[in-house]
Amino acid sequence: MDWAYEDLADAGHGYGPVFQGLESVFRRGEELFAEVRLPDAAVADLGRFGIHPALLEAAVQPLFTGRSDTARDGSVPQPLSWEAITLHADGATVLRVHLTPAERDTFRLDVTDEAGLPVLTGSVGLAPVHLTPRGGAVSAPSATASLFELGWAPVESADSDEPESLLALLGEGDGALAAVAPLRFGDVKEAAASYTPWDVLLFRPSEPDPTGDQAAAVHRAVEEALGVAQSWLAQEDLPDNRLVVVTGGAMAVDETDDIRDPAGAAVWGLLRSAQAENPDRIVLVDLDDDPASAELLFLAAQTGEPQLAVRAGRMLAPQLVPSAVPAAAAPVPAAGGTVLVTGADGQLGALFARHLVTAYGVEHVMLAEPHGADSSAGPLRDELTALGATVTVVTCDLADRGAVRAMLAGIPAAHPLTGVVHTENVLDDGVFTGLTTERVAKVLRPKVDGAWHLHELTAEARPELFVLFSSVVGMLGSPGQANFASANAYLDALATRRRAAGLPAVSLAWGRMVEGGQSGLRLIVEDEATELFDAALAGGHAVVAPAPLDLPALRRGSVPVAAVLRGLVPRAERRKASADLPVDRFATMTRTEAETYLRDLVRAEAAAILGHATPENLKWEVSFRDSGFDSLSAVQFRNRLGEETGLSLPTTLVFDYASPDVLVDHLMERLDVTDGVSRRSALSELDKLEALLMAVPADEPADEGAGHREIAARLNTILTRWNKARTPARPDAATGETDLTAVIETATENEVFDFIDRELGRSSAHPNH
Repeated sequence: MDWAYEDLADAGHGYGPVFQGLESVFRRGEELFAEVRLPDAAVADLGRFGIHPALLEAAVQPLFTGRSDTARDGSVPQPLSWEAITLHADGATVLRVHLTPAERDTFRLDVTDEAGLPVLTGSVGLAPVHLTPRGGAVSAPSATASLFELGWAPVESADSDEPESLLALLGEGDGALAAVAPLRFGDVKEAAASYTPWDVLLFRPSEPDPTGDQAAAVHRAVEEALGVAQSWLAQEDLPDNRLVVVTGGAMAVDETDDIRDPAGAAVWGLLRSAQAENPDRIVLVDLDDDPASAELLFLAAQTGEPQLAVRAGRMLAPQLVPSAVPAAAAPVPAAGGTVLVTGADGQLGALFARHLVTAYGVEHVMLAEPHGADSSAGPLRDELTALGATVTVVTCDLADRGAVRAMLAGIPAAHPLTGVVHTENVLDDGVFTGLTTERVAKVLRPKVDGAWHLHELTAEARPELFVLFSSVVGMLGSPGQANFASANAYLDALATRRRAAGLPAVSLAWGRMVEGGQSGLRLIVEDEATELFDAALAGGHAVVAPAPLDLPALRRGSVPVAAVLRGLVPRAERRKASADLPVDRFATMTRTEAETYLRDLVRAEAAAILGHATPENLKWEVSFRDSGFDSLSAVQFRNRLGEETGLSLPTTLVFDYASPDVLVDHLMERLDVTDGVSRRSALSELDKLEALLMAVPADEPADEGAGHREIAARLNTILTRWNKARTPARPDAATGETDLTAVIETATENEVFDFIDRELGRSSAHPNH
């Protein structure tokens, strides 16, 4: 039943938490048996019904388990006829269900309680229903079903009584941040070493000069953020503290909201990937100009949302949402003009240069590629020429402003520039903590510098088509691709700025275009890519994500679900018993049970990360490195183990503890399992006790503190007994006398007085006194 409701959702049966009462299903031939329990949230309404509707719905859900997909015609079976229903008893919260096939698509229903006494009998009939599930039509979805945009949804936050002193500021910041964060630190190491308690460290990257070189400003801001974030993530002894990176105008939450800080958008892309690799360590917050917005920073850090925008006192979280259906045909460059396609030596450049000629009728194409004349752009030129186009191939480093100017100057006046399609791309993937400024610059230069120079130097030509090839990684974040995500987030911001200035632009945040790549995205084939291109251009939006989602993988949790996907991929909110929580789970285990659990966990998670079909395919005696782990898979493995154990683990876990045996020993030591009780579980229970005591109302004046004294005395007695059990008073080895300090430090007030009375009585009877 672990993934029953995700499977049902994939087959067209989506159930909310109250209707997820199916606990187990058994099959005997064509007969079905099930155990159903009413979720706790619905028990309060039980008195309104003879049998709760959620229980009745769950009773027939076994009929749909095991159905892998919808019918060919897009229909989904639903229970539509109920006959001869007889209620024999009411008030049941747990049912045992027996479903027996009768005539076609009809099943006999016999329901009892836990004791086997009848609750309900009758029959249920199924009929096909045509539905339109999330993401578009069931069968043969159009391209628009895979087009998404970044929307912003309100986030509610309860008022907090925490003092503002819990905020600290890194560097100088600005006046608004300094006003809410009285603590100031020069760098992360100084903050980590501080004896003054703080929970949230604020950092604001320096904003660019609006009149300066924007490409250079992006490099500076990203490198600055990279250094601070890497230093922060190295402080693994601060797992509960948060680094809040603050930007101003890096995000546009609606069509009226302009992007003032495109460099800040690149920082968001960079740190979205850092968040994917290191959950719950970094928060991104984009502020508007309202001075009061900074006052919400503490509350923003407590929402649990990794990314927020604050606008006019409201907190908003980004969510990927379906893009509006295109309202018009895609724009077509004027006949006789020249369309510039960058990255022509790559797969995407070639595909869309060909599409522009065959589908848009472009007659003159300039192919720009960064290599020499022997590159793959030569065969493409010949192919396009055979299709009837006039083709020019140029070698140009788009990061060189002078080279871009010279390239554009080479376009003949008879065929002026009417379109730009910027597909150039460079990858240098790697785990976030291993990135260097050189590796970041290598990826930023062709995309960021190139896009800025094309934007700046084509201002007078005003091409009718200005398309930037971005990636949905810039919106979602992706482990191992922080530099790539940063570059693409900037392209999205540039397109938004162009639109706000009245210039044509669209940034296409593509999904998975090649084998491998980001999980949770379905591979886009060539025919689908061109269809998505046309639909995205017709939509009239600045930023569109052609990104077909792999919904089954995302719903199953086999890949991490980015926060911005929560609206599209709601995870099943299965009821979780307290024993499912890491601390409580290990608290109930013996050392042998805990070790067995951890061995199975390590093997299963490692096999899943490496793509093995079963855990048995992972050799226990082989080191993680020899098994195929690299830096990125090591981070993913660390995150999964941390979630299951509740431990804060280093990113270098599989390299510090090279073999599964050594790692399990380390986890056992960290968890401190002692046959059913651990220090972690004891501390967890003390936290609950503290919360309970803080909720006890103060004594009435007439009680004169009697209740407080009674509780305090009981706590004192418990502490005394605990101390005695672990630090018994031992006679001094030299004198044989009892250590009075130990006795007094572990005694209650009454025990101290008894001790004094005994000592005084014995002393007075002594012959020397």
